Amino acid sequence: MVNLANLLLITIIITIINYTQGSPKPITFINGGYRGITIAIHSDVPESDRLIANLQQLWRNGSQFLYRATSGRARFVELEVIIPHTWPMRDGYESVMGGGHYDGAHVRVAPTDRVKTNRPYTYQPRGCGQPGEYIQLTDGFLESLFDDKASERFDYPEKHLVHEWAHYRYGVFDEYSADGDPKYPAFYMENGTIYPTTCVKGIKGRQEDMEGKPCKIYAGGQVAPDCRFVPDPMDTNALASIMFMPHMKSIEKFCQNDTDDPRLRHNIYAPNKQNILCNYRSTWEVIESHRDFKNQDLDTLGQYCEPAIRLLRVDDRQSTRFALVLDVSGSMDDYGRRGRLHRAATRFVNDLILDGMELGIVQFSTDAEQLHPMVTVNDNTRQSLAAVIPTQSAGWTAIGKGLKLALDMLGSGASGVGSGRLQGSTIVLITDGEENQNEPKIEEIMPELLKAGVRVDSIALSNGSDPRLERIAMESGGKCFYMKDNDSATNTAMETAFMGFVSQQRDVEIQTVTIMNREVIIIGDKPVTKRVIIDEELGKNIRFSLHSKDTDSLTVKFKAPDGQTYDQTHDKYKKLSAFKYIEFSVEDSPVGVWEVYIGQHRPTPDTPVASLTVTSDPRPTGANQTRKHPVRVNAFFGDLEVRYPATALVYADVRKGPNAIIGARVVATVERPDTGADSQSPDVTVELWDDGVGADVTANDGIYTAAFTQFSGNGRYSVSAQVTNTSRTRMRTDWSISRFAPLSYAPPGGARRPAPGVSRQQRQQTSKSEFTVDDFVPTRGLPPTPGAVNTIQSVTVPAFTRAAQVGSFKLDNYGGPETDSIPPARVTDLQVLTIDDQ
Repeated sequence: MVNLANLLLITIIITIINYTQGSPKPITFINGGYRGITIAIHSDVPESDRLIANLQQLWRNGSQFLYRATSGRARFVELEVIIPHTWPMRDGYESVMGGGHYDGAHVRVAPTDRVKTNRPYTYQPRGCGQPGEYIQLTDGFLESLFDDKASERFDYPEKHLVHEWAHYRYGVFDEYSADGDPKYPAFYMENGTIYPTTCVKGIKGRQEDMEGKPCKIYAGGQVAPDCRFVPDPMDTNALASIMFMPHMKSIEKFCQNDTDDPRLRHNIYAPNKQNILCNYRSTWEVIESHRDFKNQDLDTLGQYCEPAIRLLRVDDRQSTRFALVLDVSGSMDDYGRRGRLHRAATRFVNDLILDGMELGIVQFSTDAEQLHPMVTVNDNTRQSLAAVIPTQSAGWTAIGKGLKLALDMLGSGASGVGSGRLQGSTIVLITDGEENQNEPKIEEIMPELLKAGVRVDSIALSNGSDPRLERIAMESGGKCFYMKDNDSATNTAMETAFMGFVSQQRDVEIQTVTIMNREVIIIGDKPVTKRVIIDEELGKNIRFSLHSKDTDSLTVKFKAPDGQTYDQTHDKYKKLSAFKYIEFSVEDSPVGVWEVYIGQHRPTPDTPVASLTVTSDPRPTGANQTRKHPVRVNAFFGDLEVRYPATALVYADVRKGPNAIIGARVVATVERPDTGADSQSPDVTVELWDDGVGADVTANDGIYTAAFTQFSGNGRYSVSAQVTNTSRTRMRTDWSISRFAPLSYAPPGGARRPAPGVSRQQRQQTSKSEFTVDDFVPTRGLPPTPGAVNTIQSVTVPAFTRAAQVGSFKLDNYGGPETDSIPPARVTDLQVLTIDDQ
């Protein structure tokens, strides 16, 4: 078993900054068919035969509708439904290795009581034409499908599914208004006439506010932001658009620019998200420019067939499998890389990988060699695994051979490629060079890796590491890290990456939270004090960790919120000189502020520099020891490969459970590649914003965005982020409802309750596609500005700090600072507030 000291270190390194899930494994598109779609059911969703049956029927119907909507150019062919281990095994279920399936799925089925709504939505932080992160459905949504007696009706659910698929796959946006957001109003004025915000003109309906009363209008012709357009589904022949009202019977297509049919013609004047974010292009124009359709050979499209849906139940008795693939080529002798690799790999084997997991080790140079077969990790096997970690290096770099041997090793004893023993396995590839040996090359082995469902996480030990590492990670759903030569933080960073590879196998609800990760510089004999905030959702198994090459000269003390002070005399105070760590653990801490005092009791030749990291588990509550939802940060890139003059987009999603945290301060630190042997590029910081401007798609949705442009040269850039609350920080309680497609306001079988004093006949008579100022109630004053906080329901948030590791991205085609080719961002929030004709 792992001893106490090692367990403390494991928890501290998990992760020095929050490790984020890698991207889901890419979906393939072959001959008009989508393959490899993964749908995962959350472990808290109760077992339900009806849910499984409805889920399968939804995707079958959705495939037929997608086929019609794209004129036979796309359909769903192969899907996998990942059933949680909390459900019993049944006939028809296959077995799949446990670990991390839900947070890495393309489509996620969440429990309704956790997300507060049954309406499907797509997590879509990126810009026009860029993919979303995942589609979310709920058990309540699926249970209610195809049931005429359900209390919440979803008419034409297959259209809702394709609506979300278009968000997720093609990067198109909604063509309806966003309730309460003046940036995307329900009505707009054109040549004195007021039109509803629709994709195609001519759709009839009525106007009303959130209470069912007539809408207000300002002097400049702007309608109040709480106004909405309620289309009449019985009085329209519009064919578009799926991104407008997917619940309407007549809707069958995406809107188009190049058409004379008014039922399909795109309305470029409507102030909806699609127009504003996609530069007024129609949804079908954006979709046709997607790589799936751009160069599609229509002669290769196969006949329509029903999608094949596999049901895979997570078997938590099957151990998670890892294969270490280590570069021992000659260049590993440079800059101490081999020594750093040996120390980090030894730490991983001895302390970081958990008991019960399986591990094997491969090395490669000119050829590849299995150093240790797959074994279950325990005290005995840790010794034999650590003993074979290589200490010598020579030869060339055969990455493909190493990956092939690792894949064979992972499948040992399994029934073959793609079996349950392989899917969900992880290869950790560590290299400093570029592949220069053949048979097989990386591109030859990748199809086999992808078919097997094996994830590849990579660590680049130099800026000259193979440029395909990012591509390997993206295609397999992994992550890529870059470790800079001669960087004092590299040892810690490598351990961080290793522990991240392990922690990705845990459900996000129980993952450790990193509260702080700060560099501390101690000058002279004056100690440095750092304040650490423990908020009410945290405080279980707190770990303070200090890493420095000058550990032996440092004095560290900890002061608790109750005033009690702890130092090296306390039994929970550990100094691990071999790993240059000082650590202090607290099993159960009160809420409040800890103070950490760091000084030096012995002078050193250089100014001591230390890295202070503080982590905590969520605090369990109640008889069932349910974990509270702390504030969490998920950080990621727009793309792992950036070609100049494109910008590198960095995102940080800050939320507490399902609720967005707005008004926080998010700052990313970017470690840039050096421009030459004697020219070091200093780190730079960039602030991320959640204001709906520039690269940020939606204001106040908890997703903070920055476009990084301060490049120093081609190569790899490592990014981390720090999050702190401010006086403006709040938690949204309405959960950004504008992201959801609207439900039918007049479902079959009955109309919505009419507003007081308005008869049903009067409402039908007011149905129209063009309005005048007289149809609205005049109001004084100025309309609210886009993103105004008075339209948001929120509560204050107690003080907190968080940290997150984004990983690394790779830049190429950079010509130097004199070639500034990056254009300014488009202005998307310019608005006329009033018109004065005097």
